[in-house]
Amino acid sequence: VESVIIQADRAHKNYENTIRARTVLEKGFVLLGMLLQDNQKNGLYKFLGYDSFNDYLGAPELGFKRSTAYRLIGLVNLYVDKLGIPEDRLIRIGSTRLSKIRHNVESDVEG
Repeated sequence: VESVIIQADRAHKNYENTIRARTVLEKGFVLLGMLLQDNQKNGLYKFLGYDSFNDYLGAPELGFKRSTAYRLIGLVNLYVDKLGIPEDRLIRIGSTRLSKIRHNVESDVEG
């Protein structure tokens, strides 16, 4: 049986590692959104033999749901392109929160 000190240390390390993993995951979401946006905007999928961006998204190697891909592209369009928010700030906020507030932010930007 582990002592309370060892368990507390494990808990702290677990917490730190969870934060690091979340940051890596969020960096991946931002990067993924940027890559998908570039592919869609510049028709890069055509050079890979796909007739449409949606066909590209459905490639077995990618297997993206359209809704996920377009959500990530939409986040990049709004927060990076329109508002110029730095990537590191987006990562700290997180894609889930950014998605939740997106419609309010879009209303403020347009209004």
